[in-house]
Amino acid sequence: GYEHVHFLSFGCNGALASSKSLASLLVQVLQKGFIWACDFGEVYFNEEVFDHLLSALDPRPLRPARKRKTGLEETREPSSNLAFSFADQGCGLKVHQISRLKDLTRRRRLFDKALSWGKVDRTHAPWLDIPRVFGMVMRSKNLTKCFWRPYQEAEFWRRAGFHCTGGPRLNLQRSGGKRVNPSIRRLTTAMHRGNLEPAALQKAFPPGDEGERRSRELLQTCGQTKQYGDGLMINAWCLEYTKCGKIHPFLMGKPSISMGHLYHGYVK
Repeated sequence: GYEHVHFLSFGCNGALASSKSLASLLVQVLQKGFIWACDFGEVYFNEEVFDHLLSALDPRPLRPARKRKTGLEETREPSSNLAFSFADQGCGLKVHQISRLKDLTRRRRLFDKALSWGKVDRTHAPWLDIPRVFGMVMRSKNLTKCFWRPYQEAEFWRRAGFHCTGGPRLNLQRSGGKRVNPSIRRLTTAMHRGNLEPAALQKAFPPGDEGERRSRELLQTCGQTKQYGDGLMINAWCLEYTKCGKIHPFLMGKPSISMGHLYHGYVK
């Protein structure tokens, strides 16, 4: 059912690209709230169809937008939970369409991050339902294609229980022309391994209770640390089936960085 679907990747889908009725059906699916990421990268959308999709996901308000207590300016809340996406200008989309999609997902994330911890669930800020999605976010290759990813958000790491600095006075570093939060970069480098294709990802974190259990165990394992000199070293990065005393295959020969220290990941 829908409740087990988090991410959609369409490939080269000519039917969807040229049909407003199929786009409307997709909007109905997205508005159920379970799906929070979409990859439109290979879909050669008809311009009118994509405009129709965007307008349905982000309708003009019939009344003034609600004011938030978080200091955000008045803004429209999108009609779905789509918080991360990718669309390709090389597939015929206009610059303003991609900009509108980016703005839509950015506003969705702002509303999601303003939601209190106790209100987050499968259909409310689902990408911040950390125990359920942590494994998928750390391992999904498809998710790495999005314009912006959950692990680039400081709030994702904070709600996962990690210390992640932020705020307007943060001394951001530059990388590839972009301002990078050094705390996020360290955490991502240490724990993110976005190399599983959909079939392998589903095998590693199957739908239902078993997949959620593995995701929680991975989160707990990543949270285990040891003190080494002036920095912290993550104790292990593994799935529940890893045998004790072995080098984890995902880290074999690949040093990781945590708080500036290089190390190879050994499983206790």
